[in-house]
Amino acid sequence: MKNHLRFSLPLLLATVIFTSCDKKEHYHLLLENTRIVDVESGTISDRMLVGVTGDSIRTVLPMSERNSVEADTVINANGNYLMPGLWDMHVHFRGGDTLIEENKEFLKMFLDHGVTTVRDAGGDMTPSLLQWRNEIMNKTLAGPDIFTSGPKLDGEKPAWPGSLQVTSTASLNSALDSLEKVGADYVKIYDGSLSDTMYYEIIKGAEKRGLKVTGHMPMDADLNKAISAGLDGIEHLYYLLASTSSAGDSIRALQQGYRSLPLLLDTYDAQKTSKVFQQLIKGEFYVTPTLHITDVLTDLKYEDHRDDNFLSQIGDGIIKTYTRREMAAKGRDETAQAYTEKRRTIFKEMVQPLHEAGAIILAGSDCGAFNSYVYPGISLQEELIALTEAGLSPADALITSVIHGPKFFGLEKSYGKISKNKMAHMILLAEDPLKNIAAIRGIQLVIKGDQIYTP
Repeated sequence: MKNHLRFSLPLLLATVIFTSCDKKEHYHLLLENTRIVDVESGTISDRMLVGVTGDSIRTVLPMSERNSVEADTVINANGNYLMPGLWDMHVHFRGGDTLIEENKEFLKMFLDHGVTTVRDAGGDMTPSLLQWRNEIMNKTLAGPDIFTSGPKLDGEKPAWPGSLQVTSTASLNSALDSLEKVGADYVKIYDGSLSDTMYYEIIKGAEKRGLKVTGHMPMDADLNKAISAGLDGIEHLYYLLASTSSAGDSIRALQQGYRSLPLLLDTYDAQKTSKVFQQLIKGEFYVTPTLHITDVLTDLKYEDHRDDNFLSQIGDGIIKTYTRREMAAKGRDETAQAYTEKRRTIFKEMVQPLHEAGAIILAGSDCGAFNSYVYPGISLQEELIALTEAGLSPADALITSVIHGPKFFGLEKSYGKISKNKMAHMILLAEDPLKNIAAIRGIQLVIKGDQIYTP
């Protein structure tokens, strides 16, 4: 996005100041002649107009009612497709104090690609993130709305800087106290050095406080036990492998952690998977597959990203963090690469059974420093495309973002549809995303309340 103007003037946009004294409903912004995409029902409403005041949609009417309304700013959508803004439910802001400003640049990239809300999944710059969140809410900074877990919870030797150590009941209570104090929106668990015992205790502790809890899981832990303890979701699909393996219990008993991955992949049982997911997922349970980053990292052994179009928008400091994963990928031998490719295939095979079992699938990109060449904004679009490649319809893929995203935070009454009293977070597309999910790449405008952004 070259410019972030409150009221920019693309070809689509015309500003009209009404001075008549007729009894017309008045709005700050009016979008006319638009096709409204109802993601949940999978339908399109033609020749509609949408009135916005402040941050809310105040009216949705057919164009036949055009003479009954007026607005400070009128946009002729020219028959383009209007849908709710996208939610990226797994992003990271991290890399230490020296990378704070480079992380801040991500905010514009999200808006560029129609992402109007993000869920931060833990990092090491929570104070800055909370400051940006407030500035965005006050409209002094352009960016998506931000929900955050605050620091991750890990074991004695956390894998990531900024994480909180949880090794006892006392340290668990202290960690949860601190998350509540900073206003964290949920709890994110990481499995760097976390024991199975403390993993279950974190879940129980968060449950007692009414905090949603999701994240990684120690590879040797029992997912069924975790769900029974109150686990609300899983980030990434590694942690479902033991449940879908024909020898999962025996492999977990070996206590090999991630070293058990080849065995779990070799014993993956596609016929067992659907039945197991039906048994596991009996209530509200969220799964964030993060398929796109799996694609990127799988192909990293062979791909050369130096000429990527979006690389020029990433700061040099963050680009340097890409080296770790890139070097690891380049160093894979043939056997390791074969298992990496097998893992990608199995992860995609899991998506449809999860969907059919009633799992609430979330669209998350896992973009951020250290996650090589997974670019903010565009990576969420690619995640939605990957979900359709894994078997979801375009409508179901969009639901993982614009409906399930708000649902995770209990905000489904305020988001997810272009209708009266919903939040006016919207994107205007040139083509119908229900016919072709790739239409989300063709963003004409991003509307966030009374703020209008042009790509």
